[in-house]
Amino acid sequence: PCELPVRLNRPSLEELAVVTRAIHQKQVLRVKYHSLKRGAADREVVPHALVDSGLRWHMRAFDRKTQEFRDMVISRIEAAVPVPDTEILPHEMACADEEWNRQLELVLVAHPGVNRPEIVQRDFGMQRGELHVAVRAAIAGYVLQQWNVDCSTNRRLDPTIHRLCVKDLELVRGVKSVVIAPGYQVEAKA
Repeated sequence: PCELPVRLNRPSLEELAVVTRAIHQKQVLRVKYHSLKRGAADREVVPHALVDSGLRWHMRAFDRKTQEFRDMVISRIEAAVPVPDTEILPHEMACADEEWNRQLELVLVAHPGVNRPEIVQRDFGMQRGELHVAVRAAIAGYVLQQWNVDCSTNRRLDPTIHRLCVKDLELVRGVKSVVIAPGYQVEAKA
């Protein structure tokens, strides 16, 4: 027997089908999107990828309203329809999504507060005390969140929950997705 955690969030197959077709056929979508900050709003988006964060399914898309690439939770999409004969501009294409195309190599180490770091190193198959993980910058925050990696500057999070930490936080500074990582704080601008 093998048990897995129950999925709490399952995207609507109807909306997921429309999104995947739009990605495959390189189409613009008109959607009603339910945002935690702004509520429901109509948007035109140019989706180019799907992301399973381990908690929710997202589409990676260029949002014409905000003029930026962002992750949009599939279960928050309502009434997605293709917008026929709409040109996708070069700055809206996947090749222009810098966070998506940028590869990071996260170097994770045992949390300094762990009593037996050699056990954590064994659990994660570390070599010379490090675990190297290649990820897209756009999803680095999801990986760090899902694995409970302590990203605080002083390694202040509970090591019984956060067994790992990022070896060098400078590597992830400025990466937009990392703001959701446990303990990570965006530095105030002068």
